[in-house]
Amino acid sequence: MLARADEIARAAGSPDVGPEHLLLAIVHDVQAVPTQVLGRLADLDRVENALLEVVSSPGYSPPGPARPAAGTEPRAAQVAATMGHSHIGVEHLFLAIIGDRDCAAAGVLARYADPGAVEAAVIAEMKTPGYRGEPDPGAGRVFLPDGLELDRALAEAIAAGLPEGATFGVNWENGRQWVRVIGPGDTREVLNAALASLGRPGLD
Repeated sequence: MLARADEIARAAGSPDVGPEHLLLAIVHDVQAVPTQVLGRLADLDRVENALLEVVSSPGYSPPGPARPAAGTEPRAAQVAATMGHSHIGVEHLFLAIIGDRDCAAAGVLARYADPGAVEAAVIAEMKTPGYRGEPDPGAGRVFLPDGLELDRALAEAIAAGLPEGATFGVNWENGRQWVRVIGPGDTREVLNAALASLGRPGLD
């Protein structure tokens, strides 16, 4: 999702990623829980077009440092922690964005749906029996070699090589970073292909 937001920001001529780029990335992911919920409450095409107008306007400048995107990721971590989750998913990012009522992304959304109602609907969906819930932290994860961290180039290479319908997660444990493909695909194969595309040594 962050790699997609980077692509959207660059296409709009922005050196930094803001909540509006992140919300556009979420809206583009039709499989995401927030997108499915939002689609029941608002016209997604109108939301997307309004966001594109914002990020394409000459005066647009995303607030805050380039990373994390205007504080969205730290807020998403707080949302996840409040809900008792140890991972940060698309749902947490979405709730962090619309929870900041002063950002342009939340303002755009408010034109087409009540942010409070959207927030409540997403939280309700996350509490249903069918929600995929907390992932198994050890399932399918692959630790990066010592001295290697997931930089922007590697994240984009992984995203480009994911099978259809898959995404990936990243986290740290005991000072080492790991990657896990969520959905179809083998994490080690995807990661090795991404590293090879960058001319970097692969995993053992």
